Amino acid sequence: MNPRSRPARLAWPILVCLPVASLACGGATPEPAPPKPVEKAPEPPPPPDVSAVPAPATLLAFGRVQKPADVLQVVGGWTGAPLPADVVTELVASAAVSSAADLGRPVDFAVATDPKKAASGPGYALSVALRPLDEAKPVLEKAFTLKPAQAGIIRLEPKGAAEDEDRRECAIFPSVDAPFRLVCGTSATALDLLGPYLSRTSPRAKYASDVHVEVTPEPFRPMLTQGRTLIPTIMGQVLGVRKTDNPGSELAHAALGDFVDFAIDLDRLELDGKLAEPGADATLTASFKGHESLTTRLAVSHPERAGAPPPSFWRMPASSDVALFHGAIDEKDVSHARDLTLDAIAKQLAKSSVPEADKKLLKDAVSHTTALFLAPGVFAKGLDVEGEQKAVAAAKSNREDAKAGKKGAKDQNEMRRAVAEQLAGWSLFSVEEPIAKVSGVVKELGAALARPGIVRWLKEENHGLAAPTLKATTSPRTATLPKGTVHYELTVVHELPEPLDVAKKPAETKKPAAKEAKAKVQGKPVKMHIFLTPEANRTVMGFGIDDALAAKMLGGVFASGPTLETREGLDELKRAKTNAGGFITTRGFVTDSPLSYVSDKKLPDRDPLRPLGNAPAHGGAAIPFTWLAQPGKDGSAGSFVATLKLPKAAVQDIVSVVTQSGR
Repeated sequence: MNPRSRPARLAWPILVCLPVASLACGGATPEPAPPKPVEKAPEPPPPPDVSAVPAPATLLAFGRVQKPADVLQVVGGWTGAPLPADVVTELVASAAVSSAADLGRPVDFAVATDPKKAASGPGYALSVALRPLDEAKPVLEKAFTLKPAQAGIIRLEPKGAAEDEDRRECAIFPSVDAPFRLVCGTSATALDLLGPYLSRTSPRAKYASDVHVEVTPEPFRPMLTQGRTLIPTIMGQVLGVRKTDNPGSELAHAALGDFVDFAIDLDRLELDGKLAEPGADATLTASFKGHESLTTRLAVSHPERAGAPPPSFWRMPASSDVALFHGAIDEKDVSHARDLTLDAIAKQLAKSSVPEADKKLLKDAVSHTTALFLAPGVFAKGLDVEGEQKAVAAAKSNREDAKAGKKGAKDQNEMRRAVAEQLAGWSLFSVEEPIAKVSGVVKELGAALARPGIVRWLKEENHGLAAPTLKATTSPRTATLPKGTVHYELTVVHELPEPLDVAKKPAETKKPAAKEAKAKVQGKPVKMHIFLTPEANRTVMGFGIDDALAAKMLGGVFASGPTLETREGLDELKRAKTNAGGFITTRGFVTDSPLSYVSDKKLPDRDPLRPLGNAPAHGGAAIPFTWLAQPGKDGSAGSFVATLKLPKAAVQDIVSVVTQSGR
């Protein structure tokens, strides 16, 4: 036996036992390793709360533009000048954020007062939907610093100068109709008050119109009711008008009181507009809680009298720039306002010691004249555009001759006067009263103006200018008028205008000081011609500075000339059921009437029709409107619905006036 082999034989059991010591060799069992803890994934934050919140109790107004992108496209098509998106975002926050806004969704706005400060003025906020936040954030971060706040709101702090008078407080709010909305308010209070409403509540409302606005005076109602009794104090201390100051002060108090009463009567105003390439349609609906105001009573009275426009409306000249009609007005509704007016006249006459007989005659004449307008009536006005253009061209040529020092140049004021008389144009008024009554009222008014006491009083009021006269006269030989037509002339004397020195600039013309004011220098008399024509139990009246023009237009009502029946753009009126209505043109808005010319003679410095020269319709596109009274229901004191149709051509007329008038 090899002695060295024994250790080897002894080692192999050990080598075998070591790997299996715990199983076969009787060794101790080690403790198993503890399992590693499983890390739980963090729970996602709860979704932001976008449930509806109540409207603020002090909400005054709310509005919406349904799809701003479409509105911009339509309006840009009307004006011929495309409107960029930053026109909208500039109103909300800044033009710089336009690419972050989703203008395919509504833009809402709201106006409210601070509920904690009753005397504070209203604040407002606007809301615009944002594109996905990962797209909107880089754009917003260029103009704002974004700071997360509670409830998923992100506050925005503008970068750059902190002092900005037009600075708005802005924040990103989780919204119900889009993941997020950008809301900006006039103050932090306005943002906190209106932000949740504009992001979580108002987007739920659905409107069929492209533009919707609603207004309620409810938050101001207690203050208005209380302030109604303070009108005399307000008029006296703030406006400086006391009831004892002058005869017309009580009338001024009544007018302001009626305005406040109207606001107290009002329950809600709603305006809805639809825009399309051919034009815009607007509907204004007003409902009332009471009818203390004269304005309210006139607005909602006699819904049962609604009907189609009267035949006399459609017989007015096709060239009319303004035409309207109205139904009968109840005398009891206007009696208080009439009595206050007559009382003011009486007090004014008493100051000048006008005899009682003269005073009574004038009061009766004014009362009977105003009564004529209570009957159903139709009114139209227009002008001879070609005649006005000729007068403007003559005035311009004469001014150039005067500047050049040419002999024979006429007085510039006389040329301006010729333009003004053309701008006054003609007016027609058809009233459902017999000519005997209408003519009697005109004669009574003329007799009152001729009374010595009234003549003296009017001369004093006009600082020495001759008193107006109203007398019957013969009709012009060129007129072709129906049998029974009578003709009157109202003659008014205005102050002689200061000479127009074309060699000096207007700023260099010396104006007399107030202390140097003396008796007015009498200018050339101005005559307005009045024609009265009978038609069954109706009277048609024609007015004009140019007697031939007034007679021609009046005669056209009874002849087979072009009338409103054939005029384009009035189909809505033909189908309407309404209490009142008509249309106006841009040209009719910028020109005067014969009555306004004689009551306040104006010598134009420029041609008001010049801006309309390049407009497609030259200011003649009709803008029809209607007014429909509706009976009260569910406790309402009544309501009215007014409609207006604005064709594309009228928009272009208006744009021409706005953009070119200052040139």
